[in-house]
Amino acid sequence: MDLISILLLTSGVLVVALGLFDALRTAIAAGGGGPLTNRLAHGLWHAALRWHRRGQKQREGAGGGRHQLLSRIGPAVLLGIVLTWVAFAVAGYFLMYSAGRSAVVRASSGAPAGFWERLYFAGFTVSTLGLGDFTPKGPAARMLTVFASLSGFFIMTLTVTYAMPVISAVVAKRRLASSIAGLGSSALS
Repeated sequence: MDLISILLLTSGVLVVALGLFDALRTAIAAGGGGPLTNRLAHGLWHAALRWHRRGQKQREGAGGGRHQLLSRIGPAVLLGIVLTWVAFAVAGYFLMYSAGRSAVVRASSGAPAGFWERLYFAGFTVSTLGLGDFTPKGPAARMLTVFASLSGFFIMTLTVTYAMPVISAVVAKRRLASSIAGLGSSALS
């Protein structure tokens, strides 16, 4: 293995490990999200808040407005978190497959996969859909494909583990808000 291949392999392992660590920490740990999740969620929230405040000045002149953007940012953050986990897994496995120039070959001809084909193969494998039009060549690439599929399945499991309590909390919050709103428009009525 040459130096570039070692760097690609090492980088890929680190990227996958960071993504899986973040997913595990976010979905399982009680102390909050992982490093990627926290940065992404805070970044998206602050961007939405800035956008909202900028538009609020315009709406005040037109008689006020609703907080529709802020009420919709939650699902966008949740989707962004899951897509980040998947992107880290796909990018990491792509780097690892790129370490061996012929680690992925076209199933029909045996020709080595190019840049986009390796990216496609990594995404297809992480999504647990199978191998697609390409196949791993050699025992190391085959084992890597097994780990890529297991990682994808792990991410899907953690996504459900994370999303269910988040969605349940949102539903409970909206139910409470509806109950409070149903009590009246003021404390005196």
